[in-house]
Amino acid sequence: MRRKQGKTIIGLAAGGWLLTTSYCAAAQVVEGDGADGFLIGREEGYLLIGSIVLLIVLFVITFIHMRKFNKSEKALLAGRSKLSEDYSKLEADYRRLSEEKASLESQYQEVKKERDKAEKLAYTDYLTSLPNEANFIRILDSVILTLRSGELIAVVMAEISNFQEICDRSGYKCGDELLIDAAHRIMQALDGNDALARGSGSRFLILTQNIENTS
Repeated sequence: MRRKQGKTIIGLAAGGWLLTTSYCAAAQVVEGDGADGFLIGREEGYLLIGSIVLLIVLFVITFIHMRKFNKSEKALLAGRSKLSEDYSKLEADYRRLSEEKASLESQYQEVKKERDKAEKLAYTDYLTSLPNEANFIRILDSVILTLRSGELIAVVMAEISNFQEICDRSGYKCGDELLIDAAHRIMQALDGNDALARGSGSRFLILTQNIENTS
């Protein structure tokens, strides 16, 4: 064993570092098998201790920052997970609303189709497929509203003579065929500005426009 006055001694013994500091007394270095040591000055020892303390402080600060970073990262991951869940819910709601919209559009088309069908039945003669008397009045009102000064129109009523006798003698099926044939013949005699409708019984209503000669 060896003493040194006023020195800081660093020794390497049994695989580890041994650091002792002497202020006014003596420092010891252990010597023996497998041990080695060397001397450094007091200032160098203080510098080395300060460096070690600084490293420890830096390590603690880094550890604290790492913990804060981990907490922030966990919060960010949690927020991202919540956003992903919210997006999934919004996407599911969008799909549901799209399906409901498609269903409503389909229902609207069905209702419109039924309404058009009902309107056609209400304003169309089932036998001849001509406008019926109610539809003829609608057409006449529309023409009158758009009638310009000096224009003339005429409403003509045509009826099959002895129609009831024909039905009684030959049957109503024959009478229906006669009405269909009469409607077809009258349509061929009209132009594009005229309108033809079937009234009650064997009566037909004709609206003709752009009349130039009233004689």
